[in-house]
Amino acid sequence: MLYTVQVRGITWAGTRTSRATEMVELLGQVLGLTRSHEEAGFVALTTTDGDTVEVFNDEDTQNRHLTTGPVVGFQVDDVEAGRSELEQAGIELIGPVQHGGGLVWQHFRAPDGNIWEITSRTG
Repeated sequence: MLYTVQVRGITWAGTRTSRATEMVELLGQVLGLTRSHEEAGFVALTTTDGDTVEVFNDEDTQNRHLTTGPVVGFQVDDVEAGRSELEQAGIELIGPVQHGGGLVWQHFRAPDGNIWEITSRTG
C-alpha cells in the first residue's frame, strides 16, 4: 500500500517527569526556550522557530498515557488523513484527534512500544 502523508518536521515534544522543575530550568535557562504557558501539571516552552516542548509533572491528569519517555510530534499537513493511514497500517491509535493551542494531534503507539504523535498547526 502506498501512503501519502509526509512528515514535514518535528513541531512538538513532551516528557513526563518527577523532576519537572529541573527540566524546565534546563530548557529555559540553559537551552534558551521561552516559557509560553503554564498550568497545574505542566509547563510549555517555545523555541525561536515556534516549536513547543511541554514538561508534564505528577500533577498532570490529562496525559497519563505519556509514559515511554519523551514523545515527539511529527508535523504533517493533514492529521485526519495521517490518522487514517496509521489505522490502515495496523498502528494502535491512542484516543481521538485532539485540538488545542493552535495545534491538532493524534497520539499512537509505534511497533517498538513508544508513544509518538502526528500534529499540524491550525492557524
